[in-house]
Amino acid sequence: YIMNTSHYKLPVIDISEFLSSPAGQRTPQKNAALLDELMSVSSDVGFFYITGFNDIVSESLISSTFKQLRYFFALPMKQKMTIHANQNLRGFVCKDDQGYYGLDDTDKRLDIVGDVE
Repeated sequence: YIMNTSHYKLPVIDISEFLSSPAGQRTPQKNAALLDELMSVSSDVGFFYITGFNDIVSESLISSTFKQLRYFFALPMKQKMTIHANQNLRGFVCKDDQGYYGLDDTDKRLDIVGDVE
């Protein structure tokens, strides 16, 4: 059975206004509105596309990142598992690690988080 998905849209969240304002000039209401939008889309849809960071992140960095991710995910499973996720789910996560609600989860991802100073 193939579900007709023509009426579904990928949620797009533009964060340019958030990034262009210095932290001290952002109102708690705007911060809360962005957080509410992220939480709502995350729980209602499960994924989203973020725009508005082109002034901060170069196209070449984005391109290079996607190239490296394609390379990583093309590796044999044994090699990907050398950076298997830790207890905080940082690293390679695959279907066998999760099994949410007993469903056949096809989730495979690489979670990388940088330190915030």
